[in-house]
Amino acid sequence: MAKTAADTVIEQQHGISPLYYFYQRLLGVPEGGGRTAGRKIGVVQEIVVRKLLEQSTLINERLLFERYLPGVSGATHKVEFVVYALLQRIGPGRSIDHTGLYVDVVDIKSDAARLQWRVKNGGKLRKATLRSRGVVSKPLADELRARSITLLLASGSNTVSLLDTSDVLASIESKRVGAQIFVGSEKLGSGIQTIEKAKQTSLVAIDADLKFNRVIRPIVLRDAVDPEVRRYISVVILGNGVHWTINDHNILRTFVDHTYLVDDNVMMDYGRFVETLAKKAGQPVARYFMEYFAGMTKAKQDAFEVLHTSLATVEPATDKRTLVHVLEEHIRIHNLLKRASP
Repeated sequence: MAKTAADTVIEQQHGISPLYYFYQRLLGVPEGGGRTAGRKIGVVQEIVVRKLLEQSTLINERLLFERYLPGVSGATHKVEFVVYALLQRIGPGRSIDHTGLYVDVVDIKSDAARLQWRVKNGGKLRKATLRSRGVVSKPLADELRARSITLLLASGSNTVSLLDTSDVLASIESKRVGAQIFVGSEKLGSGIQTIEKAKQTSLVAIDADLKFNRVIRPIVLRDAVDPEVRRYISVVILGNGVHWTINDHNILRTFVDHTYLVDDNVMMDYGRFVETLAKKAGQPVARYFMEYFAGMTKAKQDAFEVLHTSLATVEPATDKRTLVHVLEEHIRIHNLLKRASP
């Protein structure tokens, strides 16, 4: 039988994130195992980022999750968060008329908006419910997609956002690399090569840069006069910082606009938070943890607090603005709408 982290005292290696050892003990992961646990830790990181982004009204009313970002190559890249241009805010009793699609917002509850809609003037009136983060019935979703628009009901909002899905302001990716024991070795090392993830992230930034900004150039040579002149910007959030090498950062800093690092402490604090909930519920910690973090889009509303300082700036090293500050300033420059009365 494989020994678990709870059975042994683990000698921590230099260069391996404390996060690895913390979650190995918390979840009782067998030595040399833990892929499933590693994926769940990735979900924890995504939820930490989500909590930060949702603190801002400007970002929240433009933010959708798990979207396919198109590139000039014709490929689509799945990213965790996309900030779209806001066209209009629609309060209860108000309507939109967009290229032959008419949508009335009947009322808005805490987690849903009741809609009526039709195609073309005099068309059949249909009912639909808009759930949080743009979830609507397929017939309405198809009509919205055909017009490159979508509807969003942000958490806690009293208006529905009409977003232009062909106008992307920012993409935010969440990347982490775990640790594992490789065949023929007793030592831990980084999991999937970080340099490959750095390349993947840069490729997405390049492809989207060409698509939305119609330019491509290394960041070190770009926008010397006005670094915010481009309408689309790319952001990556890294986890397990000690596993990312100088070469990885060199690749990222060349083509990705902003790189941040999630503090290991906030990740471990969230683990302790859920561990307390599991014990109060009288359930095994590992099973409770796996169910609690079912996915970023299914994040539970809880009291765990994430601070702006939970993310450290990596690149540009001279720009100390927080993630939220960067995105809010970008929105103010490129897509600030006057607040309409609901």
